[in-house]
Amino acid sequence: MTPPASRQPYRRAPAFWLGVLLTLLVGVASLTGRYDITANTDLSWDLMNAWHLIHEGVIPRHSGVSSMYSMIPPGISWGMLPGMLVFPHHPVMAERLVAALMYGGCLLGLFCWLNPRLGFWPTALAMLIFSAGGCGAFFETSLWPRSHPVFYVWFLYALTLWVERRNGAWLAAAAVIYAAGMYWFMEMAPALFVVPVLYALYRPPVRLPHMGPAVAACLLIWASYLMFEAGRDFADLKSLLTRVPVHYGPDVFDTTYHKGNHLIKSWDVPRLKAGVQSAKENEVSDGFWLYTEAWGTIWAQTEERRYLDEDGFVFYSDKLGCWGFQSFESGRLLLQGRDKWEQGVYPVDFPTSRSIAHNEGLTLLRSKQMLQRQPPLFNFGGDQSFGIWVWQIALMLFALAYAFRKSGLIGQCGAALRSWWQTMRLRKTAPDAPGMQPDGVLWTVLLTGVLVPTLLLALMLPANEIASGNRRFWWIWMSEAALIGSALGTVRIRNRRALLPLGAIAVMTFAMNPRLGELARGAFRRWPGGERGRGEQAIGELARIIKAEGRDSARIGYDLNMMDWLPSIHKVDGFTKAFIDWDIALFLAHGITNLDTTAEGLHPDDEFRIFSPEYNIPANAMMQLRWSMSADGSLPRMEMVAQVGGFQILRRVGDASEK
Repeated sequence: MTPPASRQPYRRAPAFWLGVLLTLLVGVASLTGRYDITANTDLSWDLMNAWHLIHEGVIPRHSGVSSMYSMIPPGISWGMLPGMLVFPHHPVMAERLVAALMYGGCLLGLFCWLNPRLGFWPTALAMLIFSAGGCGAFFETSLWPRSHPVFYVWFLYALTLWVERRNGAWLAAAAVIYAAGMYWFMEMAPALFVVPVLYALYRPPVRLPHMGPAVAACLLIWASYLMFEAGRDFADLKSLLTRVPVHYGPDVFDTTYHKGNHLIKSWDVPRLKAGVQSAKENEVSDGFWLYTEAWGTIWAQTEERRYLDEDGFVFYSDKLGCWGFQSFESGRLLLQGRDKWEQGVYPVDFPTSRSIAHNEGLTLLRSKQMLQRQPPLFNFGGDQSFGIWVWQIALMLFALAYAFRKSGLIGQCGAALRSWWQTMRLRKTAPDAPGMQPDGVLWTVLLTGVLVPTLLLALMLPANEIASGNRRFWWIWMSEAALIGSALGTVRIRNRRALLPLGAIAVMTFAMNPRLGELARGAFRRWPGGERGRGEQAIGELARIIKAEGRDSARIGYDLNMMDWLPSIHKVDGFTKAFIDWDIALFLAHGITNLDTTAEGLHPDDEFRIFSPEYNIPANAMMQLRWSMSADGSLPRMEMVAQVGGFQILRRVGDASEK
């Protein structure tokens, strides 16, 4: 079953050292990469849970709020702990250190799982394809709440040993790994159904002496969250398992603390400036995401507008960081909030109604994009060109077909059905392993590890998440990469590994994704004395001003763009608020506590305010809100005391009781 050459100690295994090299390279590139001081907002609970555990010994009971408006388990809080111990004052470096360690755990799992059975080349290709793919690159730098593939690869490895060695202890180990993976994030739930499939095919033993301690370990992992849920009638756990929201989207206008705070929806912004002529002011237009050479990733509206006597498109550009209007006629650009054209003429390189064959071309483009973004298929170049995506899908289909042949799965299923029929007919125990083919066990696990959770998630995904639910499949990229790499590295023609060049091409094409490109472009930019992010500069300057007064707290407001769901979450947990990530960075990096805990992050009694007319969070389904209450005098007057990183730091004029 095991090739003699693969029994060499790990110290001599080239695949092991490849994994070490990749982990070190990615870890150093990530830690010295280009980033700001604030971690993702969704990690706010986990950062503070880790801080309270280190400084106060408080065991985390729950983490943040899910899309079901329910509290999730605090597994990521425990994961954040090593990073917070090493980098207690820098939340992003704490996150990235743990992300690099867990990425190394993924590669180690691939090595232990594949190298003893297939040898170096399949293992190396699996490692490289996992690392190069967009989903793998995401997990190299981020702990954003998603099911993590490190649990899945060790889960599949334990199940492989369970079948191969016919030892129930490995099933117990798989159960504990699964419980830990679910505690991290519950998207991993469908992985459990790999177990009955393997049991039906191979009938490996299940022993109570093994499962008893495993159940106890699982309960120990989940103890704090279960005790928290017991006091809430398990409402959150029920919601997460049934996908029925605890709350049905609290209205953001009902969660604001001060009713004088005025909100402006982002789709009103295309007026650009009051008084500018617009064909259809305030109309909510449909749009689509598109990458363009001139403006980067844009959200292009599909209806024409007219400004300054020229027709064109209103679009959001992540490269500009704001809304813009581009004329079809002259190619000139008009930016949000301005009433004069920018200098220079730019190419209109996104589809317009003036383009040749616009209707047919745009329909085809949007159809391709819709197909690429289907959740089960997004893992294969969903953010890349259609041609690369088709090529990667072809690789996956080849790997599936090859694994079907190598595993003898059809024969295994037939033998299992005959064995179960014999058991039922004769009412006696059938042989332990009906039709077992030891050499096919790995390929069967590879197949079921891809197909079972993918099909179950696709069936479970609600219709309203079809376009946006691709993130729920990211963790399955581990098994998909393992299957593709194993297939390309195993095929032999005349005793030669004929598809290794194809495997090298596959790695290069998988590496052509925005996430890996962003990591590579930003790497090695933050050595001692290196550049600081814009937000980091603003936070540092504000902390300096407050500390100069001998204080460690202040009321701080944020007059910046933000997502509408943050105040809604505040109604659920009483903690999350607009720019909670900035509050946490101020606290961890500088010891400054923000006393303004309002959902919208602004209050008439604020002593300081951070403002920027240009700062935008990239559009998320066009659901931004603009918090600019100071424009109409609904907030007290402030004066600018500093300007850094594109942000203005304002201070209240007069007594705090003034309105």
